[in-house]
Amino acid sequence: MSDQKDPGPYTATTLAQAAGVGFGYVARLCRAGKLPCRKLGTVWMIARDDGQTWLTGRQKPEAR
Repeated sequence: MSDQKDPGPYTATTLAQAAGVGFGYVARLCRAGKLPCRKLGTVWMIARDDGQTWLTGRQKPEAR
């Protein structure tokens, strides 16, 4: 058994911090349907895999 804890889904706040953008930007993407999200109460939740895919897509390729 692994002792590592499953990090679970991102919130819009934690995803924004990981990407270095504002919460409002991530929330707008969620509202527009451009980022797969669910709203639980007042909190936008993003599945870990969807958040990682979005973060990876934001990275710019290195210059050669």
